[in-house]
Amino acid sequence: MTIEPLQILLVLDDVGDVEWIRQVLLESDIANQLHVVKHGGKAISFLHCEGEYSSAPRPDLILLGLQLQRFDGQGVLQHVNNEPTLRDIPLMVLSSASDMQNVCENYELDAKANVSVPTNLERILSLVRDVRRRCETQVSLPHQRRTSVPETIPRVIPHPTQAVSQK
Repeated sequence: MTIEPLQILLVLDDVGDVEWIRQVLLESDIANQLHVVKHGGKAISFLHCEGEYSSAPRPDLILLGLQLQRFDGQGVLQHVNNEPTLRDIPLMVLSSASDMQNVCENYELDAKANVSVPTNLERILSLVRDVRRRCETQVSLPHQRRTSVPETIPRVIPHPTQAVSQK
């Protein structure tokens, strides 16, 4: 059985960081399809298959920047966290520790995460490999698309050295 490439949604407006992450994923041993949107409104449309994203695949992983133009990453994080159909998608926040602390305080999220871009290449690749392994272990029929990631993957993945304490 052939495993489909991971569908990764990258929500980030910094062109340099987008290209850095794209290059890292291209050079990795992980089959993936990277979908890039530059602001939160487009991320929400992508996640709900609306407008220009009417045929968008369900992401296996969301990499989310917080400081976005228009509808920011905090709004996307809150939306995903509150939406039952999206809540099970693993999500990694790409931000500074101070930004993450503000998110935790403002939205009282159950799970917290922080990864500095571009300094934590290995953490991002580790997460992508973990999601890939877990997807490969799912029992599915040939040509059947995964509908969700197994519940054993944490909702939001903490950075090992800069994790924010839970309330």
